[in-house]
Amino acid sequence: ENIMNITFCKLEDEKCPHCQSGVDPVLLKLIRLAQLTIEYLLHSQEFLTSQLHDLEERLRLSLAESEQSKKLLTKQAGEIKLLKEECKRRKKLISTQQLMIEAKASYYQCRFCDKAFMNQAFLQSHIQRRHPEDSHLAEYKTRAQTDKLQNEIDMLKGQLQLTKSQLEAAQHAHAVRFSKEYEMQKTKEEEFLKLFDRWKEEEKEKLVDEMEKVKEMFMKEFKELTSKNSALEYQLSEIQKSNMQIKSNIGTLKDAHEFKEERPQHPQDFQNVMQLLDSQESKWTARVQALHQEHKKEKSRLLSHIEKLRTSMIDDLNASNVFYKKRIEELGQRLQEQNELIITQRQQ
Repeated sequence: ENIMNITFCKLEDEKCPHCQSGVDPVLLKLIRLAQLTIEYLLHSQEFLTSQLHDLEERLRLSLAESEQSKKLLTKQAGEIKLLKEECKRRKKLISTQQLMIEAKASYYQCRFCDKAFMNQAFLQSHIQRRHPEDSHLAEYKTRAQTDKLQNEIDMLKGQLQLTKSQLEAAQHAHAVRFSKEYEMQKTKEEEFLKLFDRWKEEEKEKLVDEMEKVKEMFMKEFKELTSKNSALEYQLSEIQKSNMQIKSNIGTLKDAHEFKEERPQHPQDFQNVMQLLDSQESKWTARVQALHQEHKKEKSRLLSHIEKLRTSMIDDLNASNVFYKKRIEELGQRLQEQNELIITQRQQ
């Protein structure tokens, strides 16, 4: 605790209680050097402690891995020992079978006892004399097993035929359902497109009618402004004719100035009307383009939905086909195994 207080204390602001003078710079540097040395030692201690903990953890993990490796080696050694014993046993069995295969033509082994005979006739007479009950029992068991296997084969053939018929019926039903759904979807799409085209035509006609009405309204206003302008010009000409009789130049200039200020209003109104017509035309054009874009988006969305439905139906059909094919292969494999087993029983 004292080391920590000395290490992290700040002595630059300390003063002598008697003379109120600061700490000697040389002493201050010496103390600061000692503080830095202690800080370095503390940092080194912390670093070494952390490294020690890391090394201890790694050592613990290494010991655990070593124990696991030892257990694994022990297990593998036991497995190797068992495999060696199995290998020896199989070698003996293989050598015995090879000897039997080599000497097969010279003797016939009785399947009920360890005796062997030179030909098939001796073997049959031996079985009839020594193992009559066993031979009849074996023949009965063989016949019963053969009948059982034949029944299983017939049952598997029936199941195979039933599965094939079910698969064909399912495929046909799925194809019919898919075609009906596709036709219904296509009919709905055509109806929707017809409705959309009809709505688009109606909207277009409404827009054309509205634009015609707006044009007629503005043309009417334009004609009214033109007539007013003509009337004002006629009045101006009449006033100018009357003013020709007045000899006062001041009055003439004043009246001319007033009419010049009033006259430019009508061309400005005409320009405003034309600008309004242009803005209305731009507005309706933009609206028609927006309707076209919306139609394209809706059409692409419907086509994408139809493609997704078609892909989903095709995937379902493929999954069903794979399942039934796998089932047929399994039944065929079982049928082949049963046939091989029957052939083996008959050969014995």
